[in-house]
Amino acid sequence: VENIALAILEKLEDFSPKSLQRWHDECEAYLKAGYKEKALIACKKAMNIDPYDWYSYYKISWILLQLDRYEEALAYTEQGIQRDSTNCEDIIYDVKCDALIGLKRYEEALAIYEHLLEKQRPYLIHSYVLPDYVKVLCGKGNALFELMRYDEAFTIYEEAIRLDPKSASSYQNKGYSLYLLD
Repeated sequence: VENIALAILEKLEDFSPKSLQRWHDECEAYLKAGYKEKALIACKKAMNIDPYDWYSYYKISWILLQLDRYEEALAYTEQGIQRDSTNCEDIIYDVKCDALIGLKRYEEALAIYEHLLEKQRPYLIHSYVLPDYVKVLCGKGNALFELMRYDEAFTIYEEAIRLDPKSASSYQNKGYSLYLLD
């Protein structure tokens, strides 16, 4: 069914120009079907329509991460942030950190995670935690882990578990860091 939908999308291209949203939708359809290279092309076409759309840069970066093309992913995140630093969401910074970690530039990733946490901290309320806060917290823990600062990583994962006791990755990462502390 997905392959039929993709064939229809490709045929529609012959008849009408696509809007930014239609290229984004095509990118998602290709990703669902497992065609990362085609998704990348669709995202680049969206970016050509609106070169200030941070989301296109984010999505291109994310796809490049899946393809282990970290340098390119990093370049696209930086372009996206530079083009629309006011409106881009923290998720593009998370992808930038993943690219930096892939390039073994852990200190840079750690600095970005700390900045994101500081930015989100005022919005924490006892009964509510921003959904991305725990993810960013774990990202910081992962950067610390890669820097072999296991005791600090362990503390970060404990905080993540306190804020979201259902975060399986927090428990798993806490276990790895505890194992390496001994």
